[in-house]
Amino acid sequence: MAKDEAFELAEAVTPAVETLMAEHRERREHWYAHEYVPWEQGRNFVSEPRQESDASLSPDVRTAL
Repeated sequence: MAKDEAFELAEAVTPAVETLMAEHRERREHWYAHEYVPWEQGRNFVSEPRQESDASLSPDVRTAL
Protein backbone atom coordinates (compact mmCIF):
# COMPACT_ATOMS: atom_id res chain seq x y z
CA MET A 1 0.00 0.00 0.00
CA ALA A 2 1.39 3.37 -0.96
CA LYS A 3 1.92 6.02 1.68
CA ASP A 4 -0.79 8.26 0.18
CA GLU A 5 -3.29 5.40 0.17
CA ALA A 6 -2.52 4.67 3.81
CA PHE A 7 -3.16 8.29 4.76
CA GLU A 8 -6.40 8.34 2.76
CA LEU A 9 -7.55 5.17 4.47
CA ALA A 10 -6.70 6.57 7.90
CA GLU A 11 -8.59 9.78 7.13
CA ALA A 12 -11.57 7.81 5.83
CA VAL A 13 -11.94 5.64 8.94
CA THR A 14 -11.05 8.25 11.56
CA PRO A 15 -14.62 9.54 12.12
CA ALA A 16 -15.98 6.01 12.56
CA VAL A 17 -13.16 5.04 14.91
CA GLU A 18 -13.66 8.18 16.99
CA THR A 19 -17.40 7.51 17.24
CA LEU A 20 -16.89 3.88 18.22
CA MET A 21 -14.27 4.78 20.83
CA ALA A 22 -16.55 7.43 22.34
CA GLU A 23 -19.40 4.90 22.56
CA HIS A 24 -17.09 2.36 24.15
CA ARG A 25 -15.91 4.84 26.78
CA GLU A 26 -19.52 5.71 27.66
CA ARG A 27 -20.62 2.07 27.98
CA ARG A 28 -17.56 0.39 29.45
CA GLU A 29 -17.72 -1.16 32.86
CA HIS A 30 -14.61 -1.36 34.97
CA TRP A 31 -13.75 -4.78 36.32
CA TYR A 32 -11.09 -6.10 38.60
CA ALA A 33 -9.41 -9.49 38.36
CA HIS A 34 -9.92 -10.21 42.06
CA GLU A 35 -13.68 -10.11 41.48
CA TYR A 36 -13.30 -13.23 39.32
CA VAL A 37 -10.29 -14.90 40.94
CA PRO A 38 -10.29 -14.57 44.73
CA TRP A 39 -7.04 -13.27 46.23
CA GLU A 40 -6.59 -16.44 48.27
CA GLN A 41 -6.48 -18.52 45.06
CA GLY A 42 -3.83 -16.34 43.44
CA ARG A 43 -0.31 -17.73 43.18
CA ASN A 44 3.12 -16.82 41.91
CA PHE A 45 3.94 -19.26 39.13
CA VAL A 46 7.63 -18.34 39.13
CA SER A 47 8.39 -20.15 42.36
CA GLU A 48 5.67 -22.76 41.84
CA PRO A 49 5.23 -23.52 38.10
CA ARG A 50 1.71 -24.08 36.87
CA GLN A 51 0.71 -27.68 36.24
CA GLU A 52 -1.91 -28.84 33.75
CA SER A 53 -3.74 -30.48 36.67
CA ASP A 54 -4.21 -27.01 38.24
CA ALA A 55 -6.83 -26.13 35.62
CA SER A 56 -10.41 -26.00 36.86
CA LEU A 57 -11.86 -25.63 33.35
CA SER A 58 -12.11 -28.32 30.71
CA PRO A 59 -9.61 -28.23 27.83
CA ASP A 60 -12.41 -27.23 25.43
CA VAL A 61 -13.37 -24.23 27.56
CA ARG A 62 -9.74 -23.18 27.98
CA THR A 63 -9.25 -23.34 24.21
CA ALA A 64 -12.37 -21.24 23.62
CA LEU A 65 -11.16 -18.61 26.06
